[in-house]
Amino acid sequence: MIKTLSELSGVEKYYLISMFQKKGMEFKEDFYMSRTFDYGNSFYITDSGDSFGTVGVVTAEVKTRNEMFVLEINNTEFEVVEEVIKLSKEKYGCKNISIGVEKRFLLPDHYEYQFKSLRLKYIGSKVTQPLDIIALDKNNAAEFARIHNKSFLMVPNGGTMTLEETFELIDESDAYIIYDDSAVGVIIIKENIIDSIAILPQFQGQGYGKKALLKCIELIKEDVQLIVIDSNKRAMDLYLKNGFIVEKELKSWYKKSR
Repeated sequence: MIKTLSELSGVEKYYLISMFQKKGMEFKEDFYMSRTFDYGNSFYITDSGDSFGTVGVVTAEVKTRNEMFVLEINNTEFEVVEEVIKLSKEKYGCKNISIGVEKRFLLPDHYEYQFKSLRLKYIGSKVTQPLDIIALDKNNAAEFARIHNKSFLMVPNGGTMTLEETFELIDESDAYIIYDDSAVGVIIIKENIIDSIAILPQFQGQGYGKKALLKCIELIKEDVQLIVIDSNKRAMDLYLKNGFIVEKELKSWYKKSR
C-alpha cells in the first residue's frame, strides 16, 4: 500500500507516529504537511504489512526549477521508492529527479552520483565582525524573500521561499538582511545552525560571504554548525579556511538518468 500523508485516516496517522516514537525518531508533521511536500500530497506512506515506511518527494521547486528531490526515506525498500518516484513523475509532470540517501543504500546504475551533503562544525576562536544587518520583519519580508530566491536560484539543491514562509521565519529563526549602501544578501540562523547565507549574484566574490559567515559565528557564539554540499567548492573553501571542519557525512545525492 502507498498513500500520501494527506490521505491517511486519523487511526493510520496515530499508528505511524507511534512507530516513529518507538524507534526514537521524530515525526515532523508540520514539515511534511508544508509546501515543501505539497501540503502532504507528495509525502508518501508505505505499508509492508508489518510496519509503515515513508518517502518524501520535495515538489516545491517543480515550477521554478523543474526539479523534484526525494528524501526522508525510512523503513522502505528501494523498489517501493522507485514506485513512489514513478507516481510523482506522473502526478507532477517532472522528469528531473534527485535522490538523497544514506550510505547503506546501493542504487541501480540509472542513478548518477552528484555530491554529498556534509555537516560542518566550527572549532575556531570567538570573532567580532562589523557588518550592517537589519532584522527580518513584516515590513522588509518581501525584500528578504526576493534576495533569498534570486541568490539561490542557480545553486544545486537550492530552494525558493514564499512571502508566507518568510513571515514564519520572523518567529522561528534569527534572520537578517545584509546592507552595504544597498541590500547585498541575507542570513538565516536557527538556534546554533547557520541555515543560509545568500549573497546576490552581482555582489558575490567581493568578500560579503566571509563577512556574513563571521557575523553568524559572532551571533551564535557556541557550537556553531552548518550543512553544505561538497560540490559547492566556493562555499566549502570559505568554511574550511575560516575554522570549520567536517563533522559528519549526511547524504549522498544522485540524479535519476532515465
